[in-house]
Amino acid sequence: MYAEDAGEFFNTDLLATQEEYKLSWQAVATACLPRARGDGTINYHSGCVPFWQQLETAVNGMLQELFIHDYEGKMVVVIDDDKMHFATSNAMGGPKLSQHVQDNRRGFVNHQMLCAALMVLLGFCFDGHGDTTQSSTMALIKGQLAPSEGLNVQNLLTNIGFLIDRGYTGFFDAPWNK
Repeated sequence: MYAEDAGEFFNTDLLATQEEYKLSWQAVATACLPRARGDGTINYHSGCVPFWQQLETAVNGMLQELFIHDYEGKMVVVIDDDKMHFATSNAMGGPKLSQHVQDNRRGFVNHQMLCAALMVLLGFCFDGHGDTTQSSTMALIKGQLAPSEGLNVQNLLTNIGFLIDRGYTGFFDAPWNK
């Protein structure tokens, strides 16, 4: 929410203006991306991982350690997306810029997975170029709930119930549901 939208209902002193909001997401989307040289060629930084991917990795690792690692029992998770409006960068290597039809806005899509009982964030991921809602969601679930190739994904995921909105069609065609 930005100060312009809060109106008379909230103290807006600490809220970002719409321009500050746009600039902050522009910075997140373009930090550590390959840069164009003066001759038009791309200068790929060796080993540079885009900031938005570093952010996903760091936060998801922390959330996994705090709330998922060594968890035994049943859990219900909620998966939904957040549409970051007014994003303007569609730089190669940055988060994918999508048209949000209902809102009639362009922006990034961020998928979140929460523990339904506690409403604690368990993980998140942005859509990257070439990603679909299904591929991003599957990567989020596998990365957070079945991070090791050695785990028996079937047994781990049978203790988890998923609450997912209708935008995630195709999710239940996943291998563990067959």
